[in-house]
Amino acid sequence: MVRNEPVVRPSGWKVNGNGYLQSITLRAHWLRLQDAMSDNASILVVDDEPHVSEMLQDFLLELGYTVDLATTGGEALSRASSKRPDAVILDMRLPDTTGDQLFTKLRTLDGSLSIVIVSGDADGDVARRTVAAGAFQYLQKPFDFDVLQQTITRAVLAGREHHAPEEPGCVTR
Repeated sequence: MVRNEPVVRPSGWKVNGNGYLQSITLRAHWLRLQDAMSDNASILVVDDEPHVSEMLQDFLLELGYTVDLATTGGEALSRASSKRPDAVILDMRLPDTTGDQLFTKLRTLDGSLSIVIVSGDADGDVARRTVAAGAFQYLQKPFDFDVLQQTITRAVLAGREHHAPEEPGCVTR
């Protein structure tokens, strides 16, 4: 017997019309992930290497994100202050500043900004230090694109949750 409407189970699981079990919590999480990707979330990519910036831009555009590129710290600050990105991918080595210095300036500009640090250096101390300072994640080049996609999706969601404007009549903690 095929049912046209889902049956909700008290345990939080439901059976859809095809008889598949689905977790309501997982479905809600999936919808949030889809929202992050389909809502033209904006990503600011800060890297002075053109081939890396272009590769990241192509990858993120293919995923449905809006991408803005910056090759210097000054350019990144200007772009982030004129239009807040949903997430930032920040290289640690730039021609006019260090990734650490730019990270601090971006966090001063907007403390809720999700910043993913990327570097070609395999320095565990730098990774620990940047994450301890509030970086969303530290990724090493070359990228694992599945990990990069998951990280950016989570960074966008986190940035939006922390920056969501309050609606009239809503009570916040």
